[in-house]
Order: sequence, then C-alpha cells, then structure tokens
Amino acid sequence: MVADWQRKLASGGRWSQAEGRSALEAWRTSGESLSAFARRHGFQTQRLVWWRQRFESSATEMTLLPVTLSAGSASESAVRVLTEMAAIEVLDPERVSSEWIAALVVALSGVPSR
Repeated sequence: MVADWQRKLASGGRWSQAEGRSALEAWRTSGESLSAFARRHGFQTQRLVWWRQRFESSATEMTLLPVTLSAGSASESAVRVLTEMAAIEVLDPERVSSEWIAALVVALSGVPSR
C-alpha cells in the first residue's frame, strides 16, 4: 500500500502537513537512519529534516487553554496546564481533588462527559 506522502513524492508535489507527519512516522517506525530512509524512497534528507524541525518547534510552543474555576475548587496557584498535548502539573495536591482533575482532562480532550 502506498501512502499519500509517497504518491505526492512520485508526482513531484509538495507534502501537506498531514503527509509530512505521515512520512516522519514512517521514518521513525522504519528503524532506519534519516538518510537511509530518504535514499530508499528517493528524496533528499533535508526534506524530512525540514518537517521534523517544523513539528518540533510547534510542539514546544505553549497553548493557553481556558479553565473555569469554581469556588471551593482548585485555584490557579494549585494547577498548571502546559502545552496542547496536555501536561497537567498539580502544584498543591492538598487543594485539588481527583474528581476536579478528571473533569479537567475530559474538558481538555473535547470528549463530552457522560
């Protein structure tokens, strides 16, 4: 089965963001060096280097997420949410209930609660 990024490569087109991600994932799962993978697929190593740098730089940018705190719940000084990949740091465990953390995770994931 030929992936979208391989079809685009064969036609001489530019990769979309999704195709770039797919090519990077294929390289990572291949176990090959970057240059060996690129050579085997017939493109310059720099192409994957560019996509890797692009995604790494965007992954380190912080994204602020809206959080509503109610009276008696965790305060801003007790919880910090980092990056769009949702790292949650509990700064004061005495002031944050596990139910509140679970509700926060559900809200961040965009999955409707039951």
